[in-house]
Amino acid sequence: MKWIAVPAALLVLVGALLFMNFPGSSGAWILDDFGNLAGLAGLSAGSLDSYYSFLAGGVGSLGRPLSLLTFAFQNESWPDPHDFKVVNYIIHAVNFLLVFTLILNLTRATRPTTTANSSCILLFLGLVIAFIWAASPIHQTTIQYVVQRMAMLAAFWMLVGINLWIYLLYISGFKTADFRLGLASASVLLCTVLAVLSKENGILLPLLCAVVFFVKPPEKCVSRPLRILSINAVLSPLYLLIALFVVEYQKYFIDAYAFRDFSLTERLLTQFRILPLYAIKTLYPVGQDFFLLWDNFPVSQSLLNPITTLLGLALIAVGLLVAFFVRKRFPLVAIGILFFLAAHLLESSVLALELYFEHRNYLPSVGLFIVLAGVAVELPRKVLPIVAGGAAIFSLIFSFVTYHEAQIWGDPLKQSVRWYHENPTSPRTHSHMASMLVSYQLYGKAGDFYAETIEEFPDNVTKPLAWLELSCVNHSATPVPEKLLYQRAQIAKYDKNAVNTLSSIIDKLESGRCPAGTAGKVLKTSLLLLENEKFGRGRAFVDLNVAAAKIYFYAGELDKAKQHLADAVERSKRPDVLFAAVQVAIAAGEHSNAVVLYQILESRCGMSIDPQCVELKPGIEELEQKLKMGGERAG
Repeated sequence: MKWIAVPAALLVLVGALLFMNFPGSSGAWILDDFGNLAGLAGLSAGSLDSYYSFLAGGVGSLGRPLSLLTFAFQNESWPDPHDFKVVNYIIHAVNFLLVFTLILNLTRATRPTTTANSSCILLFLGLVIAFIWAASPIHQTTIQYVVQRMAMLAAFWMLVGINLWIYLLYISGFKTADFRLGLASASVLLCTVLAVLSKENGILLPLLCAVVFFVKPPEKCVSRPLRILSINAVLSPLYLLIALFVVEYQKYFIDAYAFRDFSLTERLLTQFRILPLYAIKTLYPVGQDFFLLWDNFPVSQSLLNPITTLLGLALIAVGLLVAFFVRKRFPLVAIGILFFLAAHLLESSVLALELYFEHRNYLPSVGLFIVLAGVAVELPRKVLPIVAGGAAIFSLIFSFVTYHEAQIWGDPLKQSVRWYHENPTSPRTHSHMASMLVSYQLYGKAGDFYAETIEEFPDNVTKPLAWLELSCVNHSATPVPEKLLYQRAQIAKYDKNAVNTLSSIIDKLESGRCPAGTAGKVLKTSLLLLENEKFGRGRAFVDLNVAAAKIYFYAGELDKAKQHLADAVERSKRPDVLFAAVQVAIAAGEHSNAVVLYQILESRCGMSIDPQCVELKPGIEELEQKLKMGGERAG
């Protein structure tokens, strides 16, 4: 009877998860959803080049091609986000099943002598605990945010990998212990590769497996040489990661922080406050603010500023001490604590990422519920039914809050208003509010919104640029004051979105959608930003020179366009920069210079599988023909 009840209960709970998340399916794209997935529009033709460019041109260090492949399968649904969100809900439901399996496997591995009567209650309790994890409202910022499918897919492979690890080492009687260890190690390495190709934090899977191994070493006999070899093989991806960080120290820990408003030390200190906050919002969702946009999260200046930094560090230290001292008596509790901390190690430590995103807590939060399971299995048998009933009530509360949050995600305009009023000092909540007004064609309100709130961000140039872009969408909207735009360009802090907005305005200029005078404003702003030391370096320097060159090119001032492109080429041999430089040289009648630049472009892209080269391939072939024709005329 139990084996019928469990699948039936799982089916009901999966249905409940889909039901409570579904109201969010009427929501909109948000933040980098559109930017990362816009390439889906080009897949309708079905060409291999378009698929390659999309799959190889992704985000992150490795491009996350496995995650992008799942989006590519849905290219016919573009640009409606509904179906993409539904697939996210299904992936989350599958992850719920894997979390339930993990709790069962860990319980069996750490308590092999559980009685039959207790086993039924613990089975039900494990099911409810896994469901509470899945119904936790904090996951809405992962599930409803379409591109965070990447985080969920990485979690999927990591959950598959750690379940295989535990089953093969602690539960299975398949062949010999040595064989099972080798098979478990190979399985973990394979799942690690698949997880990393979904999102880079998948590389932490070996660490999570090591946590289980060292807290609860397998009792079944394994030869010592094989044990050492297998564990080091499993941990080899982490060895490679450490080596990468050592070799590329300048890139990851010096250059990357040059464009941040916080230092490496400040980021680490701030995480001491953020990790306990993740845990609190996961376990006690009532009355919490589950906003996606926390780009203005307060930075910890020192251990005592604010004092909650020290308190957070103390909580983490206590957690580590508890895990160490109870690891033999209460292994599940120790595994849960270490799982939570270890799974946060990459994104919530020293890398120069933004400070706070709740999707980073998606997999690590499983550790908190492993702790709850660890406490439950140690309770007297007579109180287990009461605890199970209480857990069921909590699952209803979590479900209600999640359903309410999903409804908010399903009403993008209402959501943007809520986020802005709750966090008005966030540049992103401000931008999101304005973009929602524009998407709902409330152009007048969008212009008034910029006019009324622009002074809240005195060192931000992206806001007046977005206001300028509004005039390209609706010519009657309140115009941005030129003086304000130019003043901000001179004093603004670096923001990559400023350059992105400039590029977007230029695209609209090229299609003739902007009013007269816009080109001059874009040009002057670009030149002022180049003089701003916070923008006049790195990729921003290259992009701003390309922007200025385009304006000069369309104005017929080819000499100035050439100069800006020469500055850009000197700094970067990016294919798009070289391509633009060749175009301008041809337009200026400088055949020999165009040939030299084309040869550099050809050497860069000739046999390259760089996605940008693949995308530019038709244009490069066209340039080649123009150069041949120009050479024949010259001859």
